[in-house]
Amino acid sequence: MVSLNEKRSKVQYVVQNKTEWVDDDNKFGKRMLEKMGWKSGVGLGKNENGRTEHIDLKFKSNLKGVGFINGKYDSTWIAHSQSFDSLLQQLQQAHSPSASSSSSTIHNFHQTVQQTKTRFTYKKQSSGKDLSSRSNDELDCIFGWNKGNQLKIDQIKQDSSLDMTNEIISDNLYKTSEQSIEDYFKEKTKKKAQIQYEQSQSLNDQTIDSVDQNSSNEEINERVESKLEKNLKKRRNYSTVESIVDCDQSEMLPKKKKKSDQLNNDIEDPYKNCNLSELNGYQGESRINSFIKSKLMSAEDIAEKLPEKLTLGASGFTPAGYPKVIPRAYAQRIQNSKYPENFSINLYTGASTGDELDGVLARTGRLKLKIPYQSHPDLRKFINQGKLDFIDMHLSHVSRYIREGIFPPINVAIVEACDVTSDGRIYLTNSSGMSSTYLALAKDIYVELNEAHPLEMKGLHDIYLPELHTGRPINIDYVDDRIGTPYIRVNPERIKGIILTNKFDSSPGFKKPDDASFKIANHILDFILDEVEHGRIPKKLLPFQSGVGNVANAVLACIAKDNRFKSIEMYTEVIQDSIFDLIDSDKLRFASTTALTFSLEGQKRFFNQLTELKSKFILRPMEISNNPEVIRRMGLITMNTALEADIYGNVNSTHVLGSAMMNGIGGSGDFTRNAYVSIFMTPSIAKGGKISSFVPMVSHCDHNEHSVQIMVSEQGLADLRAKTPKQRAELIIEKCVHPMYKDQLRDYYKQAQRVSFGLHTPHDLQQALSWHVRLQQTGSMHPDCQQTKTKDTEQTAKQVDQTASTKK
Repeated sequence: MVSLNEKRSKVQYVVQNKTEWVDDDNKFGKRMLEKMGWKSGVGLGKNENGRTEHIDLKFKSNLKGVGFINGKYDSTWIAHSQSFDSLLQQLQQAHSPSASSSSSTIHNFHQTVQQTKTRFTYKKQSSGKDLSSRSNDELDCIFGWNKGNQLKIDQIKQDSSLDMTNEIISDNLYKTSEQSIEDYFKEKTKKKAQIQYEQSQSLNDQTIDSVDQNSSNEEINERVESKLEKNLKKRRNYSTVESIVDCDQSEMLPKKKKKSDQLNNDIEDPYKNCNLSELNGYQGESRINSFIKSKLMSAEDIAEKLPEKLTLGASGFTPAGYPKVIPRAYAQRIQNSKYPENFSINLYTGASTGDELDGVLARTGRLKLKIPYQSHPDLRKFINQGKLDFIDMHLSHVSRYIREGIFPPINVAIVEACDVTSDGRIYLTNSSGMSSTYLALAKDIYVELNEAHPLEMKGLHDIYLPELHTGRPINIDYVDDRIGTPYIRVNPERIKGIILTNKFDSSPGFKKPDDASFKIANHILDFILDEVEHGRIPKKLLPFQSGVGNVANAVLACIAKDNRFKSIEMYTEVIQDSIFDLIDSDKLRFASTTALTFSLEGQKRFFNQLTELKSKFILRPMEISNNPEVIRRMGLITMNTALEADIYGNVNSTHVLGSAMMNGIGGSGDFTRNAYVSIFMTPSIAKGGKISSFVPMVSHCDHNEHSVQIMVSEQGLADLRAKTPKQRAELIIEKCVHPMYKDQLRDYYKQAQRVSFGLHTPHDLQQALSWHVRLQQTGSMHPDCQQTKTKDTEQTAKQVDQTASTKK
């Protein structure tokens, strides 16, 4: 099982000189002394003149023995061993068996022992202390005489009249070094490093020698790679996705966290004398090794192998890093089949993907279930027509639901990768998303090896899956912390096929922000700087999370141009082209995400500058990038787009007219509920003023008033923190609502206070959703609209849908 090592911290024990027992009049010792006649304040002892205060505990901060006096003893104690040896010799002569037993100075030890007849234990211990019956060899061991100096020792024993205090033992008993302790350990470390280097070289030579002379260079390199990888595992204990399946706890995570630049060096160059391209069996930019050759197939062949009842886990998060060829071939197989009704597809992705996946499978008509997010027009049409089941859920929950078997199990995983190695390491491309979970659970794995992505993509990812049911903290404190591996490790036997592709992600990009978007961005930046001035946000700022859309892009563009902002960090789920504005202005310190959703021009620029930009990005699994615990610890400033909001601060992010699915809640709930400051932004009107983004009551609620702290439109910013519902209503109407709808909302609020059942959150239930009814009937929320009532609600909904798409 994959597990996370908890952060280690040293435990310090401090002895308190003043403790509660000093002032405790009920303590046992005091009561006992009072019964014996002692009174408080009287000294101890017969004459009552002893100490009157308590005996305090003192912390001994050194390792010296009891009674040690600092500075009294010579540090070169070994030089005084002569006196100690002399004392031992005198004791030896005194207890020698050759001494006269009739001497009055010699005590008969055995007679003393015999007098202790019944004290068997004492006799047993005492006999062990009698050295008079010991042999010379035993005495030599007891007193520590050096066997190599036996002649010198015998001379000392025979000359009983020799003055032992003047005897100097030969220098060969002791060796004094002039080398300092620091130099000694430096030399020892240097020798150890040299031995390890020689062993590494020997391993390479032995591995190459063990290969048949007729073997190809690729086979030799692969065997060297396998040996080096096994040796490397002994040094680095990265956990892998494969351990989730095998429940192998032998590979645990490193306890000490490393920054991105340090870990990248470890990954890219584990051995200083090994070239990475040679290590993996590549020839220049070619990524075709013998393992890949053995797995190469056509997309049509793979499509024929896929089951008719397909539950597919696919890579990709937004139109980034998703499979582009195999899904199209499978859709073609369905179209050419005589019995297309036999096919059924459940599609699991990270979020929305491109037309090559979401679109082609939706148009087969055999797509039955889609999770957890979508934005494709064909998918949206089938969902709102009731022909496709769609589960809209918080993205941070998806991995756990699938791993616990709440959803139908995955039988096939298809991922896009920039590299695959013979030992099952899969290096992803522009997104991480849910790929690690799908690869861990799928029985059959197929890989699209996309050569449009350079090999330098390796090292961008930080793959880690938390262990289920433990609740252990995820060891990420800063946006650039790494806790996992740059690849996903699977059993190579589960990789059933690989195809070669050369396609960029089909991300259409976003329109340039309009004036309303820039006004919203400036309101947000002014608010953040005001929070800094009041000390609620540190001067170096907190990490930002930015949602998808033109308004989010405008915020980052304004930060890049505003000289009041020096640098920022990002911990988010999607990075868009607006990040290049921060890079060009040298204001991006670091960005953590799960997907790089660039336009075609953005992808080309990123790949061309990948060597320089690689140190500023990390791609994490969706379960980590959207994890509530990490988001709360980071203290993020979150910025997400609202489809509509009501006067009390409730936000609808997903449904048009309360019933038609737009895209999905995505990660906005994960970030909003756990943010340090949560901001929702939206233009005040849409469709040329026919739709107000602020209504009496939202037709669907994704984020309630308890999670929304700041509401922004181009009209202004409303700080909803520490406000009652009625205060929030008045503030939103005055600060955020467009002038053409302000009077209408004021009238509703006054009417609600008159007719509401309660006045904590006043509502007129008969009129609360009347704005949406008017929009559905006339195509406008404004009461002065002159359009006649129409039954063509489908056309009206289509216009609203297009408007919502523009806002997104």
